[in-house]
Amino acid sequence: MKKITFLILSALMLSTFSWHLNAQTYSGAGTPTPIPATGTGGFPCTGGPTVSTANVPLTGVIGTAPGEYQITSLAFNIVHTWASDIDLALLTPGGSTLDITSDNGGSSGFDTAATLIIRDDAPTAVNTWSSGAPSANGYRAEAGLLNTLLAGQTVNGNWTINICDDTGGDSGTLNSYQITFVMNPVTVGDPPVIVCPSDITANNIPGTCGAVANYSALAIDTEDGNISGDIVSTHPSGSTFPVGVTTVTLSVTDSDGNTSTCDFTVTVLDNEAPMAVCQDITVDLDPVTGMAVITAADVDNGSTDNCGIASMSLDVSSFDCSMTGANTVTLTVTDNSGNSTTCTSTVTVQDVTAPEVFCVGGFGIFTESEDFEGANIPTGWTTVIEAGARDWQFGSGDMPIGPDFSSNAAIFNDDAAGSGQTNLVRLLSPVYDLTGASNVTVGYDAAFREFGNQEFIVEVYDGSAWQQIALYDENLTAILTESFDVSAYVNASFQVRYTFDDLGGWGWGAGVDNFLLTYEAAAGGGLDVFLDANGMASISPNDLVTGVNEACGYTISAAGTGGGSMETLTTTFAGGNGLDGAM
Repeated sequence: MKKITFLILSALMLSTFSWHLNAQTYSGAGTPTPIPATGTGGFPCTGGPTVSTANVPLTGVIGTAPGEYQITSLAFNIVHTWASDIDLALLTPGGSTLDITSDNGGSSGFDTAATLIIRDDAPTAVNTWSSGAPSANGYRAEAGLLNTLLAGQTVNGNWTINICDDTGGDSGTLNSYQITFVMNPVTVGDPPVIVCPSDITANNIPGTCGAVANYSALAIDTEDGNISGDIVSTHPSGSTFPVGVTTVTLSVTDSDGNTSTCDFTVTVLDNEAPMAVCQDITVDLDPVTGMAVITAADVDNGSTDNCGIASMSLDVSSFDCSMTGANTVTLTVTDNSGNSTTCTSTVTVQDVTAPEVFCVGGFGIFTESEDFEGANIPTGWTTVIEAGARDWQFGSGDMPIGPDFSSNAAIFNDDAAGSGQTNLVRLLSPVYDLTGASNVTVGYDAAFREFGNQEFIVEVYDGSAWQQIALYDENLTAILTESFDVSAYVNASFQVRYTFDDLGGWGWGAGVDNFLLTYEAAAGGGLDVFLDANGMASISPNDLVTGVNEACGYTISAAGTGGGSMETLTTTFAGGNGLDGAM
């Protein structure tokens, strides 16, 4: 058996060993005891602190060798009116003084009795504790790792803590103090040797996201012989393993209580491509932009994958007027392992919106808009600073507080103007001649947040005075879209004005976006035609039209009668976006 063990050890790396540890806890004397209510100085609390001593009768030193000791935890149950006033020091039998915690926990950590646990394996140090009750996971001491700092010191004797309130004016009680040690185990006999299988790689079972892995392992012990049947695994042989890498840990314990472990990995590869399923769709071009946009979800018709789809993409996702009719689009489906499959869809693009024509002497709908997308004030718009020094800002949609605009907007940031300054600022639209217009509406998106008492006012000019159409003097919790009928105020000098007034206070601010003025008006007078000496006249169809709204091109034709005959003239244009001017 000794020879077999030697051969195994010479061919394989030694496994790691683990033991069960016996904890021994000792309590500090004299508790509960008050924590001084007057300032007693900071760490190490030498000016009349609260003291509690735990007498430890163990024989040995702090260390990592078998038979040596480790401090597993310090536990302090405390109630105090201001946790961050507390400094706590540990005095060891070997003469060291360690800073356990100084000025941590904020104001409320010990409002009610709570236990502060200090241990070297805690996830964070105690100086990360800034408020609320201490974490049940504990903290590392402020000085550092206890067992590292105290390595080699005796465990026998008095382990004393000093607690002081380094500020004064508050009070509390140390309810209990405990210190816990464990002895590093002394190995009895030889630990077993456990041999893991080599790392395993397998492909997924078709239609599933995993694979079954079978394996065997060997465990030999000097005293007990072959104990492979006692091996315990985190993932027994024959388990189903998910796609990816899984670490398997094997452990075995001999009759002396010595435990050895080893690790290996099972890697399952997903080599199964997704199933891409497409559907044909029909889309309509936007009547203004002449564009249509689709997403992969529009084309997808239930694509699947055994382990989940990571992404779907299209080779073509936007269409314009030149693409009316059938278009072949390819959908690419990619799974979480990078496998991909494609399918094709027919996207039929339609232009279903008839042109909007404005004729000479006719009546049309007109719009004026401003989206404030530029970094500067738009052409034709003006600002007026009635009070203060700060002006309206452009090039961002971020409000100083509250919901932001989804794109750039006109914003006045009263908060950035600072306190102690009165601000009254105006933003004015261009002047619009609305003579003879009807069905006039003003629309916009508004944001307003006050702090105290501020106002945001919207007005229109009626030719002689400003008329208020909206007042915001309470917080808007969302961007508000407004539309007002202002037909009563039409005139040749129509204008819109936005005013923010902080009324002498220090507020947040206001913003406006997506300004839209819509109205109906005559497109012009009739067309005068003069006959020549032969009693004849000819005109172009273009002379009869003042504008056309059509995104994808159009044809103008005109028909008329005179002298018993009819003549038709036709003109074709390549088209354009929005309202075309007179031709």
